[in-house]
Amino acid sequence: MKTILICSQKGGTSKSTTATNLSSMLATRGQKTLLVDGDIQGTSMSFSARRKAHDFTLKVLNDEQMAVATAFDATLEKASREFDYCVIDLGGYDGNTLRIALSSKLVDVAIIPCIASYPDIETLPHMNKLISTANEIRGEAIAAHVLFTRCSTAPRSKVHNSGKEFVAKYCDALSNLDSRTCERVSYKNAIGLAQSVEEFETESKSRNRKGSQEMNSLLSEIMNIFKANDN
Repeated sequence: MKTILICSQKGGTSKSTTATNLSSMLATRGQKTLLVDGDIQGTSMSFSARRKAHDFTLKVLNDEQMAVATAFDATLEKASREFDYCVIDLGGYDGNTLRIALSSKLVDVAIIPCIASYPDIETLPHMNKLISTANEIRGEAIAAHVLFTRCSTAPRSKVHNSGKEFVAKYCDALSNLDSRTCERVSYKNAIGLAQSVEEFETESKSRNRKGSQEMNSLLSEIMNIFKANDN
């Protein structure tokens, strides 16, 4: 089983949007997928409950299950016997749950969504420190990548490029993804209908399928990371 952790120390960065889209897209491609909701807000849980196509499995982890490393690992060990992929949606704060998840050797990839704004970008060094500490506990480096989200669609906006430069200069435990997601109505409409943005833009016959393009780019990039890790 390949495990994708979607995490950040900050709320409102599109973690649940990213997690629900990835889970839905993996499931519609025939992969047995588990979506783990470890966020007290329960966005992924609500998405799953409202989704007509029950094509992935949801598991909600309570504080006790998330705050004990052995219990967290046991959950993933058990899931690995049934699922191809596991996507974990964590809450946006620094706490035991985040630190335990990052330190687990059963987590293959960590995706850190970060809004393309300077106040959000400046929080990344703390996330970098958390991952550096987790790497010492793991005994190996986790594949940790920053995904810039809610980027402006204005052609002249280059904030995400500045963010990538910041990561490259100040965050040695993090890498930049080539993919990014922008502030689009299609994401909000899709999650409201418990669909992936790909499903929403297809069903609505949208001419502008840029949300689908962004998420397909992200999924493809994550698959390439898995391939690189396996080699």
